[in-house]
Formats: sequence, structure tokens, C-alpha cells
Amino acid sequence: MALFDAPDPNFPTRWRDFSPDYKLAFVYRGCMALLFMSGGSLSLKQVVVAGIMVATVLVSLSARHRRGMGWRWPGVQAKAALASLGVVVGAGIFEFAPSGSTPPTDPRFLPWHMFGFGGGVLGMLIALRVVQPSKPDFLKQCEAAGFADSGLNGSAGSVPLAPTDPLWKRVTRAVFYVLGFLVWLEAMAFFYFFEVAFRNASARPTPTQTDALTRLHWKRVTF
Repeated sequence: MALFDAPDPNFPTRWRDFSPDYKLAFVYRGCMALLFMSGGSLSLKQVVVAGIMVATVLVSLSARHRRGMGWRWPGVQAKAALASLGVVVGAGIFEFAPSGSTPPTDPRFLPWHMFGFGGGVLGMLIALRVVQPSKPDFLKQCEAAGFADSGLNGSAGSVPLAPTDPLWKRVTRAVFYVLGFLVWLEAMAFFYFFEVAFRNASARPTPTQTDALTRLHWKRVTF
């Protein structure tokens, strides 16, 4: 897909149409959500060990399935590599923004960070074509690898490229994406400085911190 083309209309919407790797990613996120719901009842070491065990099991299942299907990485273009770098940067910003009040060293919040980290890794692997969200797309990669091993053409199993949108549509979509990213970036900046302000606030009024601000419904501090 060319840059700024329309999203893939064949993106799966039913569970059975997702690739095995994408399903395993859902399992990982579900496990991290359960750890987060534990409410800090586990120590930092226990959370880390549990996260590593879950990730190891799921990666092992994915690798075993790929070997059985004869999957081979089809390679990636420079634009896709750049997109994966953008995913890493975006995930890093998303993880850094709330770090003032939800540090990863706190076992209560570490599962939340592990949840976000898993999402960033998944997005990067999708951009690099290591993971396909769609099961049919994953099977096509396996078929292409089989054709390559047998020395056949493989054109019968290839999928024709989707037509590229007109230039004006791509420009409009690009402007929309850029503006959306700037709005998201502003929100992350607000979140970060808001958390820093609460971190440096006082629980009681002081001569220099006299303005009260209530966070959610449980904490009142002054600035």
C-alpha cells in the first residue's frame, strides 16, 4: 500500500479472520489487564516474572506455528521501515507522558506500561510485515515462501496491488493524519505537564501554592 492510501478494507472484523499472531497479541493484552486489575497485590519482581513468562509462552507458540506453516519473512521496503520507526517513537511518547505519576517501577502501574509496550511492538511488527492482522494475508505469505522454495513462479498465489488513490485524496488524507498527530501530541504534552504539576504540588495551601485543584474525586492539592 502506498503512503497515505486508504486503510486496508480487508482488515478483519471477526475473531476467526484474525491471524494466529494477532490473536496471541490479544491474549497478551488480556493477561496484562488481569495483572493491572490485581491492584498492586503482586510485587515488582512477581509482575516482571509473570510478564516474561506470558511473553515467552506466546512467542514460542507463534514461532512453532510459523515453522509448521513454512512462513518466511517477505522483506520490507524503506517506507515501511520508516513507519515502524514512527510507531516506536509514538509508543515511546505514549509511555513517557504519564510516567510522572505512574512510574514503571511501581508494581501497580507496571502492567499498564507492559500493555502499552506490547501494543508498540505489535505495531512495529505489522509495519515490518512480520505480523499480519489478517489470517488470509498470513497464509498468502506462507504460500509465497512455498513457491520460492519450490522454484515456481508463484504468480498464481499473488494478490494484485490495490489501485492508488488520486493525488488530491492522498494529500487530503496526509493533511488529516498530520493534524491528527499534532492534536495527539498536544494531548500527550498536556498529560505530561499536568502530571508534573500534581507531582510538585502541595497537599495543603502554602504562601506560594494557594490555588486548589481537585484531581478526579480523590485528591485535592494546591499550586
